[in-house]
Amino acid sequence: KGLLRNILVVVQFSSAIFLMIATIFVLKQLKYMQKQDPGYNREQIVNIPLDGITSRKYDQFRNALSGNTLVEGVTASQDILGSHLDQTGVEFRPHNGPKQQLGTTLLVVDTNYLSLYKIKLAAGKNFSGDTARDAKQYIVNEALAHELLKDHPKAPVSSLIGERFGFDSLGTIVGVAKNFNFNSLQYKIEPLFIISARKFGFRDVSIKINGSRTTEAVAFIKSKWSSVYPDYPFAYQFLDDHFNEVY
Repeated sequence: KGLLRNILVVVQFSSAIFLMIATIFVLKQLKYMQKQDPGYNREQIVNIPLDGITSRKYDQFRNALSGNTLVEGVTASQDILGSHLDQTGVEFRPHNGPKQQLGTTLLVVDTNYLSLYKIKLAAGKNFSGDTARDAKQYIVNEALAHELLKDHPKAPVSSLIGERFGFDSLGTIVGVAKNFNFNSLQYKIEPLFIISARKFGFRDVSIKINGSRTTEAVAFIKSKWSSVYPDYPFAYQFLDDHFNEVY
C-alpha cells in the first residue's frame, strides 16, 4: 500500500507540473498571436450589430456621427473580421484563357471599408466612382490572386486589374489587397474577395473613435443611436475584445 501511495503521489505531482507547463505555453502562444500584425488596424474600433430593419437607416446613422472629433470614421460590412465569413461561388473570365468557376470567401463592405481599416493594396485601386456600390467592382486578396493566376504563375498580380470577375452579372477586378488575417491567426490566410454592394445589406457598423476620449466617444455614439433608432437598444463591442474572445 505504501508503494502504491508513493506512485500515486509521483503521478499526481508529475501531472500537475505538466499542466502548469502546458498552461504557460498556451498563454505565451495566445499573447504572441494577439501581438501579431493582422494586416489591418483594429485598435479603437467599435462594432455595432445591425439587423434587417436598422440597416435601412445606416446612412442616416453614419451621417449623424460625422463631423465630430470623437469619431474618426464610419463604415459597414456584412460580417465582423475574426468571425465566420460567408463562402460563395464566382466566375472568372480572363482575356487570355478559359472561364473558371470557383468557390471562395466573400466580404461585403461599404466603399470606405479598406480606408478605415487601413487594409493595404498590392495593386490597383480602392472602390470609387458610380459603380462602386452596385457589385460591379471587386477587390481580391493576394491568396485569391495567385489562385486565379495558377495557369500563369509568373504573371504579376497587377495583371488581374481590369479582368472580368464576379457573379452572373460580371464586374471587374479593380484592386488586389495585401493578405490580411480576416480569420483568427490560428488559420492560414485563405482566398477572399471584397465587394461593395449595398443591395446585399450590412449587418455590422464599424466606428473608428478618438482613442484619447473613449468614454466620451461611446456616449456620443449611444446618443446618436438613440436618436436614429429610438426603439432599438444600443449594443456595441470593441473589435479588440472580440478578438480576445476568439483567442
